Amino acid sequence: MLLSKLFLEGLKQPGYALLDQIVVTLSNFLTFVILARYLEVDDLGLYTLLFTISVVMLGIHNALIAEPIRVKGVAYKKQRCKSYISCQLAMHLILTVFLSFVTLLLTYFYNFDSTLILSYLFFVVFVLANQFTRSVYIALFDIKRLFYIDLTTNIIRVFIVVVVMHYSNASLNLAFVVSTISWILAVAYLFIDLNKFYFSLEYKVKESCLSITIKSWDMGKWLLLEALAYSFSIQIYVIALGYFRAAEEVAVFGVVQNLLNVTNVFIAGVGFYAMSAVRQTLNDSGVSKWFSQLKLYSLSTLIIISGLLVFVSIFGKEILLLLYGDAYSNHAYLIPLFSIAYLLACTNNFYRIFYISSDNPRIPFYARFLSLVVSLCAIYFLINNLGVIGACIGLIVTQVSWLLVYRLNHKAWFKKLNNEIYV
Repeated sequence: MLLSKLFLEGLKQPGYALLDQIVVTLSNFLTFVILARYLEVDDLGLYTLLFTISVVMLGIHNALIAEPIRVKGVAYKKQRCKSYISCQLAMHLILTVFLSFVTLLLTYFYNFDSTLILSYLFFVVFVLANQFTRSVYIALFDIKRLFYIDLTTNIIRVFIVVVVMHYSNASLNLAFVVSTISWILAVAYLFIDLNKFYFSLEYKVKESCLSITIKSWDMGKWLLLEALAYSFSIQIYVIALGYFRAAEEVAVFGVVQNLLNVTNVFIAGVGFYAMSAVRQTLNDSGVSKWFSQLKLYSLSTLIIISGLLVFVSIFGKEILLLLYGDAYSNHAYLIPLFSIAYLLACTNNFYRIFYISSDNPRIPFYARFLSLVVSLCAIYFLINNLGVIGACIGLIVTQVSWLLVYRLNHKAWFKKLNNEIYV
């Protein structure tokens, strides 16, 4: 029954959401594998460190712009999307300027070459732009169009990376230049398509940008606190590895993490769509159908993720040898630790959707805050004494902290929801 329901759902929008995430995840996975093949180990470690900083920037952008679009944006019909998207675009551009300045400050402390900093800065700007455009498509449930656009641009992206890295002298700076070019193409394609199909639409109900921003801020302020706590309880382990240990250990962490990131096909693919889909169900059909739909998404995803993680844990050494060669295959012992963290992350992702889609961003923040406190207390001991193994243990402890908070508040919030009406 569960699989038949999943199949029927998969024939509709979630199927395209899953296919789209397969394309995006595979593109990111192949890009990292290609770079690992051509870059020196230390350069790959620095690439992982810089990429982690960009993930922190993405988290802040997601909290203030992208996720409010995916939740609040579903209430805007197409005749009103022009004003809504235009306002969010303005907010996105303002935030991008601010985050670019923060990025410059962070890279300054590492004494990177000015050329590398410039190429990395452009990389961050266009990664943020890509996240903005994709969130608009998801909020408007135009997943099919997004899938075809992502398929085209990511094929081009991987092709460019392969050709340039193979026929040029591979370097860290070149890696970001190539990646930035591919992101520019993707963003240009997405914006042209958005302008053609959405910005040109007439809208009957005008709403001020200030009103839209206030609505986004009501949710975004909690998501921002959550994102900052998340970064300091998850990404801080990579940053600490780069500070307390050698760049080689950061590279090892990145290689194993990239392998396990294939699970993002389901965690992010289903999760991104589910956030908007279950919110619409809550608006239209009430709490009971909303919870049933969310439970279907979560259980189905957990079953698939568990199977993938078991497979990768058993054949991890062979997979690492096939993808990266002898340089990293001896670190397959880290895969089971990462697998535990990723299984917990999948569970926590749907608990988070449970709270965010029902307008309760406070609980995810409390969960992140607890893990932040735990991470700050444990990080020096874990990284300084255990290195990359300590970083993996830290990821598990973080996920357990989140799950504890989610479970403690689950029943009380669900009971409250049954006494409320959502519109």
